Amino acid sequence: MDREQILTDIRPDIVSATFDEVTSEQEKLQNQVLRPIIKFQHEFLLVYFSQYLIKLKRDIKATDMATRIQFVEKLLQSDIPLRNVLIGSIIGFMTQQEVIKYYKYESELRNRIVHMIAGRLAEAI
Repeated sequence: MDREQILTDIRPDIVSATFDEVTSEQEKLQNQVLRPIIKFQHEFLLVYFSQYLIKLKRDIKATDMATRIQFVEKLLQSDIPLRNVLIGSIIGFMTQQEVIKYYKYESELRNRIVHMIAGRLAEAI
């Protein structure tokens, strides 16, 4: 089995993802590639981010969901090394063709990745 096949085989299915003729290429990439990879990487993202919060001596468990999401998004926007590690952990599970498509819309897709990761982390913490 080659790398491309392994990468697509290990991804969980996202049954809520639907597409039609007007679905943009970015939205398709988000739903077909990014969401499954982020779901697959959930445990890694959670452990890495939790350890990062311990290093920062920050505890956000007692805050409400909106505050947590805002905190995580702000941290991911301002802390470039953290953001790059988390985004890299998603890009690393893309096939070669998916990486080519990703770089076509890199700026928008990076923002989508950060937003999806922030929501997941805020809910899980």
